[in-house]
Amino acid sequence: MEIFEYRGMQVQLIAKTIKHCYLRIKPDGLIMLTHNKWVKKSAALELIDKNWGLIESKLAKLSKPNDLSLGNEIYFLGECYKLNIILDKKIKIEVIDNCVHLFTPKDEFEIKIKILNAWYLQQSKPILTKQYETYLNNISHWKIIPPMIRFRTMKRRWGSYNKTTNTVTLNTNLVKVNTDIIDYIIAHELCHIRHFNHSSAFYDELTRLHPTWREQKLELDFLSSKI
Repeated sequence: MEIFEYRGMQVQLIAKTIKHCYLRIKPDGLIMLTHNKWVKKSAALELIDKNWGLIESKLAKLSKPNDLSLGNEIYFLGECYKLNIILDKKIKIEVIDNCVHLFTPKDEFEIKIKILNAWYLQQSKPILTKQYETYLNNISHWKIIPPMIRFRTMKRRWGSYNKTTNTVTLNTNLVKVNTDIIDYIIAHELCHIRHFNHSSAFYDELTRLHPTWREQKLELDFLSSKI
């Protein structure tokens, strides 16, 4: 697991007995690629080259301060919007063209993030419900009792499935990404109905249900630091 320089950046290749590759960017800028132990170094570097644009984008984001200021970028349904702060007694958010106008009585981070998170929560429920119900129709042939759906703001997980209560919980922050990624997370959790662990059978089921899940997972990994 040596660290070496590649394209001017520090890179670490980690070989494990796994089926898929996982690309991560650490807060210090280290590029980490975990791959199957039989994958050659040249093939691993080709994967990094293929995703270099996304890597550069994430590295640029890491160098920016974390604040909610005029001109900052926020995400909604996979689209990037400029943030406009407007001092006003009436608290609200308006989306016009490519700009999100946040009306706040005070230009303080704690107040602005509370307003923004409340808006994300309000938007998330109807959007995630619609995507979830669509996917339930896709598995109608499974002949199962449809799981209940819950919404929760989570820091470490995009979704979960509770077998005991037959409940799928979706992270309200999913409203920040595009619907393809939302569908991938929903498909992932629904596959746990049949396969509780992340076995090869689980991933085979996921591929049948959502064939492009690897693309969405990779995209979500890169977006995680932005949203």
